[in-house]
Amino acid sequence: MAVDATRTGARASVPHRAPRESSAAARRGPARQRLLGGLAAAQLLAYLVAVAVFDSFLVVVVNYLPVILALLAFNLHGLWRRSGEGHGTIALGILVLLLASTVQALRIDLFSPIDHDALYHLISMPGVVLLYFGGRRLNTQA
Repeated sequence: MAVDATRTGARASVPHRAPRESSAAARRGPARQRLLGGLAAAQLLAYLVAVAVFDSFLVVVVNYLPVILALLAFNLHGLWRRSGEGHGTIALGILVLLLASTVQALRIDLFSPIDHDALYHLISMPGVVLLYFGGRRLNTQA
């Protein structure tokens, strides 16, 4: 007497096979990782030398400026393509953080008890909140 596997709750196990990559594509992945890792290490070394030589917050701003501008561009692209909610809020948060960094780097002191360091933090706080709420609204379904 044969037993129906579907009625007993048993499931047939079929091993999943990942699609094969071409050998050229398989070699590019690790090569790119090594290249990006090398660039990141060189950037870190340049940053550490700059921080040791120059006593200026401008070094920090120049260091993260390319990354923050790329993040802004990605979110503006997402906003333009209407690929989900949150991109506009994140872009606005980035612009607020760029404004705060500009105030810090230019050492703007407009208020007597509040120097440029405190003003940076006061301006950047709403920017961080915007980043948080924008990130919460991003579409995580890829």
